[in-house]
Amino acid sequence: MALYQWMIAGILALGLSTGAHAAARPRAEGSMLVQGTIEVDTQGAVTRFSLDHRDALPADVVKMLDGTIPLWRFEPVRVDGQPVAARSDMNVRVVLKPLEKGKYSLGVNGATFGDRSAPKETRPVSKKLTPPDYPIGAGMQRGEGTVYVVVKVGRDGNVEDAIDEQVNLTGYNKSYRESVRAELAKAARMGARRWHFDPPTAGEKVDAPYWTVRVPVVFSLGLPGPPKPGQWEVYEPGPRKQVPWDDSNKDIAFSPDALPPGAAHTIGDGLRMLGAAP
Repeated sequence: MALYQWMIAGILALGLSTGAHAAARPRAEGSMLVQGTIEVDTQGAVTRFSLDHRDALPADVVKMLDGTIPLWRFEPVRVDGQPVAARSDMNVRVVLKPLEKGKYSLGVNGATFGDRSAPKETRPVSKKLTPPDYPIGAGMQRGEGTVYVVVKVGRDGNVEDAIDEQVNLTGYNKSYRESVRAELAKAARMGARRWHFDPPTAGEKVDAPYWTVRVPVVFSLGLPGPPKPGQWEVYEPGPRKQVPWDDSNKDIAFSPDALPPGAAHTIGDGLRMLGAAP
């Protein structure tokens, strides 16, 4: 699940809506998360894909993805050692960068792949993910954003370690950008250490010494909720940190912020992208 923490009080009730309607392009760098499904054959080539809410997406985004996704290539999925065709959920982070004279560039910044229908007994399942406290200092500086927290889940389901892998800002007082980023990260880390998961009881990872799970924690000054399909958000990604206890995710397309609100992702699951066809 995604965790939302928000504040509505006095000077903080400023109506800081950073998203723009799909028909409007943001003046600052913007992004949107496009979700859908993808299917690959036994060689890892894309055979079919779909985009959720296609009609709500900007036409130029749809055109770009329709031309890009079919070129992707993946590591073949194997069952009992044999390659098989596979279907997966797909989450794509699209980024728009304004250029001079009203022009802009549009591209894919990263993607994640997983299966929301996978049996719960084969993966750690969140049991108690209490939202962290909203740091007062960040709130005073109109600080909003998403902290992509990675946690190390022990055999007892408790969190043994936590790291703020990436912190993306969507609102802040420009004079306090780095302090806002640091405060949101610290609050998310401290909150994550109190979480608990139900360990897997079946599947390939049932006997693992620990499990690594990524969870987006959203700090918002207004009412919580993900952006609407086709809605641009202000995009200011922070630097990505290496998870010290896990380097298993070597997917070249991977980006922490391609994980959608409402999802927790077990690292190592899902399709693994190898590149794109020429």
